[in-house]
Amino acid sequence: MRLPQLIFVSCFSFLSLQFVATAQTKPDPKSKKPKIGIGVLEGTIAAGILSSTGIVDDMIEKAGNEGNYVIFNAAMRAKMLIENFRLSTNDIVDNGFDRLDSTQENMYAEIQTIIKSLEFASEQPIENAQRTVETVYQIMEDVPLNKKTPTVLRTYPNVIGAFKRDNYIYEVRGLHFDIANPRLEIDGEILSPIALEKQTATFSIPSKMIESAEDNIDIVTGSLLFKTKKCRAFVFCSYPEVKFPTAIMTLPRTLGTVNVTYRTIDEKRQYAEKTFTRKFSKSTGDLTKYKCSKYNQGPHEGGYFIDTDSIKVASYKISCIGSFKFGGYTIRNPACKNGKQTVKGANGRAGHSWKMLDKTPAGYSVQLCVQSQIRKLKKRSGEQNVNLAWKEYKLSDEVSETTPSELASSSNLKWDEQLLVELPKNTHSINVAITFFDGSEILAINDTTNRYVDIEWNSSSKQLVVRPKLLSNTRDIY
Repeated sequence: MRLPQLIFVSCFSFLSLQFVATAQTKPDPKSKKPKIGIGVLEGTIAAGILSSTGIVDDMIEKAGNEGNYVIFNAAMRAKMLIENFRLSTNDIVDNGFDRLDSTQENMYAEIQTIIKSLEFASEQPIENAQRTVETVYQIMEDVPLNKKTPTVLRTYPNVIGAFKRDNYIYEVRGLHFDIANPRLEIDGEILSPIALEKQTATFSIPSKMIESAEDNIDIVTGSLLFKTKKCRAFVFCSYPEVKFPTAIMTLPRTLGTVNVTYRTIDEKRQYAEKTFTRKFSKSTGDLTKYKCSKYNQGPHEGGYFIDTDSIKVASYKISCIGSFKFGGYTIRNPACKNGKQTVKGANGRAGHSWKMLDKTPAGYSVQLCVQSQIRKLKKRSGEQNVNLAWKEYKLSDEVSETTPSELASSSNLKWDEQLLVELPKNTHSINVAITFFDGSEILAINDTTNRYVDIEWNSSSKQLVVRPKLLSNTRDIY
């Protein structure tokens, strides 16, 4: 054996013996039990990471079922951290080390903090969870990582909207991808990156591999494949292939369900209890010439109108003599009762006529014409009487009960289609209720906007438009 080889073997044997001795050294039973995250023992590490993985996996599954894309996205990033920690601590289990180094201790502690925060956020509505998750992202940015080997930090997007396209651009960000040969596996098909840089691998995923359901959220699972560096006893290194689990949430094609109700307003007539009457009369007197006069009549009180359909000629009573003596006989007038006699509503003598000139809710006009006549050498004066009766009313607004709208199209709102609803011209108010795919709701009575839609109500044209926001990507909603 040559000298250089001998020296090498001797050095290697010495290092191996030192390693075995270190691995078999037991901690002093009198020493204090280390706190979690500070000098964590390998048994505690394994149990902690196993528990953390289970919690995060449950959060991902729950978020997928509930459509909580905020928690889903954050939990996927947390899962990446756990996988990075697991890979960076493989040597502890393989080589028998009993404690973490300071970087690993800090990373383990931060992971526990992140998981507790995500557990809290997962029980909140999406709007509130968003604020908590933003704090979690800040913690993630400060987590210490092993920067010497290929590492996956995050993927984007983890949530994909139901928008028509030929393929989806999927980015994986991390460290040392230029030496890791990263690939993406989905449903047994392996994709190579279309662009590769030291810190970014970009993939193009055909849309047929990520299809959105009509009404349900779906989860597409896959794996990130890459090679990482693994050394034993600091001397011999290999580059095994590692699988990083990944998942993409696909939003349904139906954005939500729309329900529109409305109320109409109509002018209701409130009639006065009294029926109004007026007797119009004209006489020639001693004159012989034909003569006409115009008479006007308006409502009796301000704010009231005349019901023109109710104007009619009405009989009226005149004074009369019930009986009188003539030649020793008593002559009785059977039409005269209690000194009153009913006569026709329109009557006259000699030359006479009448007609209605104008008839509107604001008032009406009548014209009476008369002329004297000579009969049997006697002059008879002309006379015209017209007795008219009518009803008067005032207007008040009456709002109807709530009426469901018959939507012109399906009430299912699509991401790429706006909903136009034509409402009656006498619509007084509207109520728009939308339940979105994630269970959130919006109630609107006029122009309103939220993260999914713009609602526009034109009270003049009585048109309602519900316009989905054309999201360029899912970053617009989380």
